[in-house]
Amino acid sequence: MTYLVSLASLTIFFQIIFNLSNSVLIGFNRMDQSAILTGLYQLVRLIATSMLLALGLGVVGAVVGNVFGVLVSGLFGATLYVLHYIAVRPQQERDGSFSADVKPMVVFGLPLYVASVIHTLTNQYQNIVLAFFMTNNEIGNFGAALNFGVLIGVVGSPMTVSLFPAFSKIDSETGRGELRKLFEVSVKYTTTIIAPTVTAIAVLSKDLILAVYGNAFTLAPLYLGMYVTVFFLAAIGYNVLSSLFNGLGKSKENLKLGLIHLGVFLPMAPLLSLSLRVPGVIIAMVLSTLISTGYGLNLAVRRYGMGIDLKGSLLTLLASLMAGVPTCMFTSVSTFPSLANVLLGASIYLLAYLTLAPLLHVVTLSDLHQLRPILLRIRFLKPIVMIVFEYEKRIISIAN
Repeated sequence: MTYLVSLASLTIFFQIIFNLSNSVLIGFNRMDQSAILTGLYQLVRLIATSMLLALGLGVVGAVVGNVFGVLVSGLFGATLYVLHYIAVRPQQERDGSFSADVKPMVVFGLPLYVASVIHTLTNQYQNIVLAFFMTNNEIGNFGAALNFGVLIGVVGSPMTVSLFPAFSKIDSETGRGELRKLFEVSVKYTTTIIAPTVTAIAVLSKDLILAVYGNAFTLAPLYLGMYVTVFFLAAIGYNVLSSLFNGLGKSKENLKLGLIHLGVFLPMAPLLSLSLRVPGVIIAMVLSTLISTGYGLNLAVRRYGMGIDLKGSLLTLLASLMAGVPTCMFTSVSTFPSLANVLLGASIYLLAYLTLAPLLHVVTLSDLHQLRPILLRIRFLKPIVMIVFEYEKRIISIAN
């Protein structure tokens, strides 16, 4: 196992470079580049890990895949960092204002650093609980399930990161109404995208695992289906709250959320794992995230005057779950190979969700008008966006 530790330690340097580069891009308001960097990390790690595990490399494959993801994204982030540094260095040398900026940077950044440390400690504690109570087979299946959680990260992380500058540009005192509207819309749109992604992965979990890992990971589909449910908390601001507090300059609030999450997970994980095994750890993860997110939402509503469209969030979850019914019916009777089931099942789910969303008023004409100019800026998505928007318009006209 010593060589695995040595191999995994390679990620430390490039993880630091990745985090630094991503923070610099956010500071320069280059959310497009930050989203690309984050998506690159998640995508490379998923592809590399899945391929190596499929080749039968086991733990070594998982470690190498993660190292490769951090390496590629870290080098790409370092390149972007250097390019921005070259661009701003002459200006910085002229105004010499760096020393005056250090204090507010530390005041804002220190709680975020501590929150990051807490997050890392929570993950390490989770690994200790798994190692102490679970067999290697259970841990391997759980690791395989977590790898597919990266798919949701690819979808959700860029949206979360891009919201920070949007919140930071609105004055919390004079623009309270505008800030509330932005928060409400952000929760709605992130839920509209993340909820169906979560449901589709849960419904297709068995075929996803079989297509990538084969028959060796029999417990992974159950773990995956349970694990992804934590992302349903997008409906109450799970993906938006951290950006809101950071944008308002209230980074201490995010530190509180991290402490609450750790405080709940710390006793709950070993207690539930004794009787429920790995599902107990997953339940502890979900409950601790639910409690910390609920506290964050209450804080946002009570102290900062925010609000969410609870009815809209519930309708989005309903549409997502209902779209899973025909997909489940298909996979239960299909005799196709697992990969074919994933592709066909995903297509059935997408069609069902795009039909149900306007019928249940999850998506309205107003939403289409707001999203159209934004999505059409992404050139390679333009043909798909045009087809989807035209279909949504026709369903909305039928529903009305």
